[in-house]
Formats: sequence, structure tokens, C-alpha cells
Amino acid sequence: MSRMPRPLASHRSSSSLLWAFVFAATCVTGSRNPELGDAELMCQAARSLIDRGTVAIEPLRSDVMQGVDGKHYTKYPLLTVVQCVPALLLKDAAHALAPGDAALEALALGIVPHAVAATLALGIWQLGLGLGADVAAASWLALIVLFTTPLWPAGRALYSEGLQATLVVWIALMTVRARHAKRRSAFVWAGLLCGLAINTKITLCIMPVALLVDQWQLPSRHTRLAQLLLFALPAGCLGVLAWLAYNRLRFGDMLNQGYGAHHDASFGFNVPLAAGLYGLLFSSGKSIFLYAPVLLASLVAIPHWFRQRRRDLWLIAIPCAFTFAVTARWWSWSGDWAWGPRLLLPIVPLAALPLIDVLGSRSRAARASLGLLALLGLYVQVLGVSIDPAQFLKVLHPVTRAVAGKDLDRVRDDLLATHFVPELSPIVGQQWLLVRYMQQRPWTVNSYHPWQSLGLRAWRPHGDPTPTELDFWLDGRSSRTAVLVELGLGLGALLLAAWLLHQLRTARSPQ
Repeated sequence: MSRMPRPLASHRSSSSLLWAFVFAATCVTGSRNPELGDAELMCQAARSLIDRGTVAIEPLRSDVMQGVDGKHYTKYPLLTVVQCVPALLLKDAAHALAPGDAALEALALGIVPHAVAATLALGIWQLGLGLGADVAAASWLALIVLFTTPLWPAGRALYSEGLQATLVVWIALMTVRARHAKRRSAFVWAGLLCGLAINTKITLCIMPVALLVDQWQLPSRHTRLAQLLLFALPAGCLGVLAWLAYNRLRFGDMLNQGYGAHHDASFGFNVPLAAGLYGLLFSSGKSIFLYAPVLLASLVAIPHWFRQRRRDLWLIAIPCAFTFAVTARWWSWSGDWAWGPRLLLPIVPLAALPLIDVLGSRSRAARASLGLLALLGLYVQVLGVSIDPAQFLKVLHPVTRAVAGKDLDRVRDDLLATHFVPELSPIVGQQWLLVRYMQQRPWTVNSYHPWQSLGLRAWRPHGDPTPTELDFWLDGRSSRTAVLVELGLGLGALLLAAWLLHQLRTARSPQ
């Protein structure tokens, strides 16, 4: 009897199961600091919006610009601020229920990015199905993309990359659905999502271009262009108007996004394209293939897509090529301080779509190779979620500042050594810090650090670099209530995982 893949009993129940598992799993492994870094400024603007009805904030950093009204505003787009509003309200509710319980407040603050991560996984699953994958392959694709790439660490914080990736995936999904000319609602949703996308990052304006090119390759071009104009364009204009109004509100200029201070103004897009691409693809500290090894398997599958799925390849190639090119030219192409090449994360799910051919392959060698790459990526992400990536960079900062020399204030990137010296790679450093945490050995003059082989005594850490705690919302000081919540979430995640695996095995069982 031949083995034929069959669909699950209900796609709706399968999608709900996948969403619930990803949400529970990310809640279990949530960060204690979901609003650090750039997210802190986004949340400051959201807090100001909640308390005072304005997105103006105090000038906490040099890249906070003064607006036309004399107040100060962040450069971060509207939707990145708005996503912080429900997160902060949930944090306030947790504080009201359990005053002083920092762990529960951190969990509550992380619910929004965790829900975004689950919605991203659901979108990848739906997109996989739309491109012809069976239910099992689409499910594994969603899990692999989310948990073996930096999208998992990014999904623990109120940064915008998880939200951007989610919008990109759902726009691509609506683009695939819009290939059926009678599905006019897909055009409307594609337009709405494109409008939302530019309110997370203006570079996502490439997604309407991908939609247009995809429609242009189909029969009845004029009819499809008419549908784009009648259904997608008006819906997308709502987001464009919001983007223009938000810029005008802050800076008195509808095209001024606030990227006119500090390094944004001094350096901007002056990085040589080849240099930026080298850093994003091949550097020891920021190569996308080091942080998301499964993309190597995706790269191998591209020739097959070029021969058999050229229209689908265009759909993913346009956003990926544009994002790589723009990011490579930006002064902060590394996306620091963050885990991996943060600015590439929005297109990682699209870049991983060719994996559906590997997951559906009959070749055990191909599936085994992908499995090994996925396990390697999972290990890399465990390093990223266990220890706050900023902690290693803080340990290393005196070293990188020493490399920068006397002209530190005029240096474009004071973490340059971290990106290109293998001994200073965050992956190497995070592993070193995690081992030190597990061993709990005292720090002495003879203690090992990864870059001691360079022979520069002055670069030795000045104090004990051992982390005092892991970067999870629950720790040894948490309340009994927080412990019980974590146990409940953990048990729920395990049960959902078992149920999901059973469903996947059933989907691949012989009929």
C-alpha cells in the first residue's frame, strides 16, 4: 500500500493547535526584559500615549529628535508604538493583581510579542499550504522557521522585527490567494496589510511591488491590474495616510520619519554595498547563515524553484533582494544590539519557503540534512534566549572601544571587531557565558575567555562576566504564583506539543 499524505480532519483545528502551541512555548521561554533597547523608546512613546494622549517623550537618547511643536519624538513608526499599548496595559493589570511581582509583569508584557510570534507561525503554515505543501510539511516549516532562526529570540521582545515578519508573510499569503481572480477579498486584505506594513518600516513598501509583479505574470493582466486598483489600492491608502499624518504630527513634514539625528544623519546609507553584503552573508559575527543554518538548505533548493516555481521564486526574491541591498548600505547593517542580523529577520520566512520541497522530499538524506541544520539552528537560538545578548556585548564593549581607538565618537560602528573577529563572535561568547553560568566557577586571573588566544592582556574582562541569572521571566526570586503559572504554561505546551506531533504523524500515515 502506498503512503499518501492526507489532510488533517479540520484545517481550522490544526491551525488553532499550531497557534496555541507556539504561543504557550514562547510564553514559557519569555524574556525578563521585553522592552530593552529600541523597544524601551517605543514603550516610552506608548506609555505617553496612554497617560497623556501624546507620543512625545523625554530626550533619553541622542537619536530622539525635537518635533515641530518643541517636544521630542522617537523615529519609530506608528504601529511599533501602538503594539506596545496593549502590552503595557497587560503589565499594568498584572501589577494591579500582584503588586511587586516583576516576573508576572514581565510575562504580561511579553504576551503581545508572543501572540505575534504565534500569528507569524500560523501565516507560514497557511503560506506553505498555499504553495502546495501538505499539512505536515507546512507545520514543520512553521516550527523550523520560528524556533531555529533568530525569530524566536526576536519574538520575546517588543522590537518590530517579529511584527514586520508577520506582516510580510501574511501579505505574501494574500498575494498567493489573489492569484485566483474571484477572491477579491484577498486583494483588499493585501492592500490593508501593505498599508500596515509601512507603518512598521518604510522598506516594506517593496511588498506591493512583489504583489504587482506576481499579478503581472498571470493571464488577463488588465483585469488583474483593475482589481488591484479597485480593491488593493484604496485599502493600502489608509495605511499610507496614517504614515503621512504620523510624520506630520511629529516633525511637521509628511516625509520626515525622524532619521535625522546622530549616526542616522552622519552616516546613513554610506556603507559600500559589497562590504555590507559580506557582513550579512559571511562575517563571523553576523552572517545570516550562522544564525539561521536552515537557509543553507533553502539556498540549495533555489535552482529547482527557478525551473519549476519561477513565479513563486519572484514572490520571495524581490523582497529578499531589496531588503539585503538596503540593509547592506545602512550604517547599522548589523542591527545591534541584538541577536543576529536583526534587520534581515522580516524576510527570513520568505527565504525559508523553498524548504517545503525538502520537507516533502522522498530523499532521506535531504530530510536528514535539513534536520541537522535545524538542530544546529535550535542550539544557536537557545544560546540567544538563555543569556541576554546585550550582556555579552557589555562584557565585550571595553574591547571593542579599545579597537575603535581615540576617534571613538566619530567611529561608525564601535562593535566592528565583534562582527569580524571570530573569537569575539556573539555565538562563541554566549556559549562561553552559558557554560560559566552552569559551572559557577569563581573568576580568577587564569580563567578562560574566548579571545585570550589573541594574546592581548588589556582585553581581558575587568570583572567577573558570569551571568547571575538566565534571561527568562521566571527566576529563583519569583513568587509562588509565578511558579504555578510557569508550571501551567509548561504543562500546556507539552500537551499541545504531543497533540501536534500526533496530528502530524496522522497526516502522514498510510490511507
